[in-house]
Order: sequence, then structure tokens, then C-alpha cells
Amino acid sequence: MLTVSRFHAVLRFCAILACCALLGACATYYGAAEIVSDPPGAEVINLDDGSIIGTTPVTFVRKDGSDRRQTIILRFKKEGFYDKTSSFWMTMRHRSAEQAQQDAQRVEVELQLKRPVTLMPADTPKARQHTPINHPRPRPADHSACRSDGCT
Repeated sequence: MLTVSRFHAVLRFCAILACCALLGACATYYGAAEIVSDPPGAEVINLDDGSIIGTTPVTFVRKDGSDRRQTIILRFKKEGFYDKTSSFWMTMRHRSAEQAQQDAQRVEVELQLKRPVTLMPADTPKARQHTPINHPRPRPADHSACRSDGCT
């Protein structure tokens, strides 16, 4: 038989359990990445929302309501180098932004230098050798088209 005091104890336990479930569902998790590029000084753009994170080296902190890891896709831009897109998994395991920054995962990106295009001036010997020359018109190999007064 369930007594009133026992009923209140069960009711309190259920209330505490419900509060814990609600607080756990609303928990906030953080992840962080220390982003570096070779060479440094590249602009970093978050392709998820188009926001500019900063210039390398930069620390990127992300906040989420889930402790699941997140796919982060970034674009790197630097004058004289090809743009580069890179992605990585960010672990969302920290309960504060400060903890995440202290334990930030390192992301390294190497940018490829653009090679300057060199145009060849028209007056160089190599350019001149490819210039078409007016050659005499070739004679046909088959002389059956020739008349008595010569080929046409």
C-alpha cells in the first residue's frame, strides 16, 4: 500500500529526475580550434554562415547545445596564393569557452603560391620562329589534273 509520505517521496524523485533531464537537454558545449596557415596572414572564412573568423593564426570557438562533433568547413584567402577550402571535425566536449580555448585542437593548412604568368614578347627569336611564312603554293602530286599547257 502506498502511504502519503511514500507518495510525496516518489513525487519528489520524479520532479528531480525531470529537472535533471531538462537541464541536461539545455546544456551548452564548446569546441575550439587553433587555426594556422603556411604562410600566416590568410583570411579565414566560415563557409557555414559566410562569417570572417579572422586572420591566421586565429582561435575559433564554437558553441552548441549538443556534445556531438561538428563538421567545420573553412576557406582560406591570401593575396598571391590560391584559395583553399578545408574541413575538419570539431569535438564539442567542453563546458566552457575558456576550457575549449585551453584545449583547442590544432588545424594546419598550407597555401599554394600562384606562379606568375610570363608572356613572351613578340620580338624574341622563339616567337619569330613560329610566325607563318608565305610559302609557294604546293603542286598537286597527281598530275592527271594537268592539261597540256600545265597544271592549274
